[in-house]
Amino acid sequence: MQKYQRTTICLLLFLCIPSIWATSPFDGDWIGGFDRPESHVLVQTHFQTTKNGTTGTIDVIDLGDQFTVAFGEPLDRLELTQSHIRFALADKPGAHSLVIAPPSPLSFDGQMTNGVMTGVVEDGVTKLPFRLDLTGRIDSSRYTGIYQAGPEHFISIAPYDAPLLASLIAFDIQSGEFRLLLPRSGVDFVCGSGAKIYPVQATLHFTTNQTGRVTALQWKPENGPAMVGTRIKALPEEQVSFTNGDVILSGTLVLPPIKGPHPAVVLVTGSGASVRSELRRDADFFALNGVAALIYDKRGCGRSTGDWTKSGFDDLADDALSGLELLKNRPDINPHQIGLWGVSQGGWIVSLAASRCADVAFIISVSGPGITPEAQVAYCVEHWMKAAGYSKADVNEAHSLSLLTVQCRATDRSWDELEAARKAAQKKPWYNACPSLDRDAPGVSKFWQLIWNYDPVPVLREVHCPVLAIYGELDPLVPPQKSADIWRTALINADNHNVVIKVFPHADHEILNPRNMAPLPGFFTLQRDWLLKYVTVRK
Repeated sequence: MQKYQRTTICLLLFLCIPSIWATSPFDGDWIGGFDRPESHVLVQTHFQTTKNGTTGTIDVIDLGDQFTVAFGEPLDRLELTQSHIRFALADKPGAHSLVIAPPSPLSFDGQMTNGVMTGVVEDGVTKLPFRLDLTGRIDSSRYTGIYQAGPEHFISIAPYDAPLLASLIAFDIQSGEFRLLLPRSGVDFVCGSGAKIYPVQATLHFTTNQTGRVTALQWKPENGPAMVGTRIKALPEEQVSFTNGDVILSGTLVLPPIKGPHPAVVLVTGSGASVRSELRRDADFFALNGVAALIYDKRGCGRSTGDWTKSGFDDLADDALSGLELLKNRPDINPHQIGLWGVSQGGWIVSLAASRCADVAFIISVSGPGITPEAQVAYCVEHWMKAAGYSKADVNEAHSLSLLTVQCRATDRSWDELEAARKAAQKKPWYNACPSLDRDAPGVSKFWQLIWNYDPVPVLREVHCPVLAIYGELDPLVPPQKSADIWRTALINADNHNVVIKVFPHADHEILNPRNMAPLPGFFTLQRDWLLKYVTVRK
């Protein structure tokens, strides 16, 4: 009997070993970042201990000059002890990494005290202080919703939309203020300015009822009176679908919390694969200001059929117009006050749609380029290379490789020449860090073949509805002032004088302040106040 007891005890101990490994004080998500001279770098690391040791990944977001967006990048050279921490970005992306614009080489060196990592990050040749805080796992759906703090003052709490970031954002729909929230307990959070956690500027406490449901929030600034917001019913919404040829687009119509008929806007996303949730914040903003908002999954994404990678701007513009046609036939929508809103590539698309359809009542474009896609890629490479401090010779080499890449993608020819040029460039320090040098292969560039030489100027000359075009002065992806001038000139030449062009100072591609990744004051109120000149909302 004792033999079987000893065997059972040994087996239980063996089965318990993984849980002992999993209790490492480093396991979990760490949120924080560091400041570059002109921008804040948002960082999240994730560490996991197994029988094979500790592994880690990192997410890095910098929307400033050194434009960086990467999720799930592997870490190596891990040294994690109570007295010393050290880890570095691996040389190559992992199998599950999502890299939009690769980060520069990063290595972290410091210490961990009471769930806080501090030290120095080496960013190329620059050393900068960093801080990362251990954050607990939360059920974001518990808090997600809209809280009313005054007659027309609403605060939206939503999951942060980064793929791996376990946190929440608070969005003040009245002011456009944005805060990333760091959980301290199941009901208590802290926040700084924008995506920066520190220095802490406010605490957020959620109130629950007897069943544990969150019913209210209390927002307490460090140096100011507390603000209380009561959770309200979700905005009315309806799951809808509409067609463009044989493509079925799946979307959500978000309605104002009052009886219609309402003015409406169809929201169009930017480049790449995208789904409706990416624009939910903007849809809520319009709906709470009396304008119904249609958001939908891009063709081939989410629940929509089709394939955007084999479609051009013509198809995407017709998708948006199909959404407009859906709204025109609804009794709760004013058919004469339906417009289009587009961000980044969406600016090309909404202007193209408006040039084709007199029923478009207005367009709002955020960072819509005034140049061709080919020129936009060249601008992105040149801007990034100069901001990163590379020499003029390096900039010229990267620019040449970028143009060759675009030409191969657009024509599906000269791939051997491109491969030889890539091999020659691989030894260059900028090669793996430069954005827009996509590693395409022959036969996968149908989208670029359709759009690479698209010229927005002739299209803008056919747009006669009211236009609001917004840019960020520090945009690393689109030339802001040049695009603004092109839009203004083309629209005026079309005798369209219902045009407002705004370039926000100290703002990036998403009209965020790169120093804290918060929306610029006035970005949302400008859209609301401008739009109310052209539509009638019900009170």
